[in-house]
This record gives sequence, structure tokens and C-alpha cells, in this order.
Amino acid sequence: QTLANSASGSVGIALSLINAALLHALLPGGVTEETPWYAFFAISLHGLSLLWFVLWLNFGMHARIFCLTTFVYHWMDFMNPTKGQCDPRVICGPRLGEIIEIGCACGLALVCNIFPTPTFALRKARMNARDLTASLTRAWTDFSAYFCGSQPSDYRQDRLVADLQKVRETLESIDGHLVNSWYEFGWLGSVRNVRNSLARLRRALQEGSDRLFCMWNTCLQESF
Repeated sequence: QTLANSASGSVGIALSLINAALLHALLPGGVTEETPWYAFFAISLHGLSLLWFVLWLNFGMHARIFCLTTFVYHWMDFMNPTKGQCDPRVICGPRLGEIIEIGCACGLALVCNIFPTPTFALRKARMNARDLTASLTRAWTDFSAYFCGSQPSDYRQDRLVADLQKVRETLESIDGHLVNSWYEFGWLGSVRNVRNSLARLRRALQEGSDRLFCMWNTCLQESF
């Protein structure tokens, strides 16, 4: 997930800086009091279009946050006619320092995620799949023992409800881990085969869980 968030944030920063650099290339120095109205209108339309496209397209949440916050700053500074001359000691237009800062931040996040013990999404997906298989197996066993018995067992019923809740939560977490694992060299053949196997296992467990929920709702209408 750290790799996915870092890549998403880097995409947002790159998109914002490219658009800010495009504005400075088309109108060097930014908006002034002598800037014609149609240039001001075109700049405003460009900024609003970028905001709409970033929110409309399927960008990650981190990409949207980093892109919008960075671009809006440069956009406001670019359209300020009273900002005066560009001071080289402060940010005036997109600079290389912003790219270096996001690179250092992402690198530090990755280092903290890898050391001292690596935490990978694919490993989390494997652990969740193993726990999910055990919980679903025990849930089916408790279901059979509870409804096939002559007397209801409160212990088995409570454990069955807890296992069903755990199964539902674990299924949702596996989906996120499989998506994030693509950034962990998920395009390699060996890693891709593991991801595909886990995805097939996840679908099989989902079907088993759905059948168990259907049987549970059906048997609740019966009496001992």
C-alpha cells in the first residue's frame, strides 16, 4: 500500500507541475495588469478544466490530493497580478525542488515500510486468505453442528456469527491487498501467477461464503 500511495502521489505531483509549467510557457511571468481579458479567461478555463478532469477520471485519492493542492497554489500565484517580480529565493512557478521533495518523502516512506521487517501487500493477501479459509471452514462446521443437532448450542451460534463477520471483513481486505500488490513487481510472471491464484481462491471463498449466508437465512426459518 505504501508503494501504491507513493506512486499515486508522484503521479499527482507530476500532473500538477506539468500543467503549471505549461501556463508559464504560454504566458511567461504570469498574469499582470496589462494581460488581456481573453488570456485571463483562457487561464481560468484551463485551471477549471484540470480540476474537473482530475476529479472525474479514475485517479487515486492521493493523486487527486497532491495534484489539486499543488496546482491550485501555482494557479493562484500565476493569476495574481500584484505578486511583483519573481524572487529566486521563493517558489515562483514549478521548480525542481518540488520533485526532489516528493521523491525524498516517497523514498523515506518506502524505507520505513521495508526496514526492519518488509511488509508487502502480497504477503498480507496470503495471510488473509489462509485465515479466511480456516474461518470459513470452521463456520461451515459450526453451521452443520448447530442446525443438525437436536438442541441449539449458544456457543456454536456465537462463534458462527463471529466467523461470518470475520469472513466478510477479510474478503474486503483481500481485494485491496491484491490491487496494491501490483506495485510490488506484480507484472513479473511469478508474482502475477501468485496474484491470479489468490484471486481465484478469493472468488471460491466468496462463493462459499454466499452459499453459507443463504443456508443460514433459510435455516433460521426452521425450528428444532
